[in-house]
Amino acid sequence: MNEQILNIFELALKLEDVGINFFSGLSRKFHKNIDLKQNFEIYAKSKISTKKLLNDIVNKIKSHSININYNIDIEYSHEQFDLLFDATDVVGEYSMHSDVLKTAFNYLRLSNNLYNFIIQQFDTIEGLEKIIESNKELLEIVKKHINIYTEEVKFYGYE
Repeated sequence: MNEQILNIFELALKLEDVGINFFSGLSRKFHKNIDLKQNFEIYAKSKISTKKLLNDIVNKIKSHSININYNIDIEYSHEQFDLLFDATDVVGEYSMHSDVLKTAFNYLRLSNNLYNFIIQQFDTIEGLEKIIESNKELLEIVKKHINIYTEEVKFYGYE
């Protein structure tokens, strides 16, 4: 079995675990903002089904019951994800709204990058396009609220 392939999917699983906790925490943090609260709750719940999909894919990879090229040589940098995982750990009661929204933006952007990479490598894996669409929808909502909570929109590229 190709360990590189498995490592990419394990990174995606870790991303989903982090997403469940992070977006659940955001829904509590933004309890006064009904739009964000509801969207973060829905998204956190969707991460559970995404995690199940990824676990199914990993099990198929381990049993070689999925039609992919197991000899493929792929590289994917984990460095940005390590920084993201650190950033999601610090969301708390005293975190600034703009900071956690920027972290949410980065989570969604990196998540889409990872799933697009997986789709490019393994076009036979179904279900990932739906994840990307869900991310894009929430990304638009987060961008709208970043505009509300911060004046740094153009500097950080959140427009």
